[in-house]
Amino acid sequence: MQGSGGVQTAGVAAGALGSETKSLMPQIVPTDDELFDIIAKEALVDRAILNRDAALEDLGIASLDVISVLFEVEERFGILVEESELTDCKTLGQLMDKLKARAEADA
Repeated sequence: MQGSGGVQTAGVAAGALGSETKSLMPQIVPTDDELFDIIAKEALVDRAILNRDAALEDLGIASLDVISVLFEVEERFGILVEESELTDCKTLGQLMDKLKARAEADA
């Protein structure tokens, strides 16, 4: 019984620490090159073929790839964007512009 209470307390403490860490993370507006690097890595796409006009569908970038990109962008730059905010993005440029706009708005 006592052990179970300790686990709950540890979980709450860890959760509280995680939220403090995120709020203290500085907002940085990523460059196009930094975003291209993340997209290439997370979506497993050749970096050399990425450009702002490239269609996500043509590159084979699916919603799960976008989620992976969002996690990496949040971790590296402190930018929190929900996938639902990006559903109208058809090109890399549109996706990148939304990520940058969020970073600028939150800075």
